[in-house]
Amino acid sequence: MSILRNLRRRVAPALVAVLLLGAVATAHADAPRPPVAKYVKAYAAGEGAKVFTLRYDAPEKQQALVQVTGIDHALDGRILRASVQATARDTRYTVELQGRPFVLLIVAGEGGGELYLPGAPRAERVRYDEDLSEQGNAQHFLTAYQEQAAAR
Repeated sequence: MSILRNLRRRVAPALVAVLLLGAVATAHADAPRPPVAKYVKAYAAGEGAKVFTLRYDAPEKQQALVQVTGIDHALDGRILRASVQATARDTRYTVELQGRPFVLLIVAGEGGGELYLPGAPRAERVRYDEDLSEQGNAQHFLTAYQEQAAAR
């Protein structure tokens, strides 16, 4: 009988912990995902930099996810949430870096624009890339952003 009691004392807390972790994981999995655009838009620079954008949340909130890859910079691969300001001339993607707003990307109406990296001596020209855009998956992009945010 004492063996059974000792087993209960050891197993019960572990079982409770497993059940709680399962409940937390289920609650996280059931959490609603914010709406995103159906398509990813991609821009490419001549020297290998690629910029991916995706409207994030409801359109009236004017937000997007932005990822820059193919660069030798601390921002390489990070997915950042940006506020989006569209004017008659261009669309500006502003992210928060070190507690300050920073215009990361400006896209002009003709499908080209400029990528600005903190500390870089000059902006890098980018152009809309249809083939690269078609490779993007909006839901995968959102999942990667959420996983990245959860890891921080």
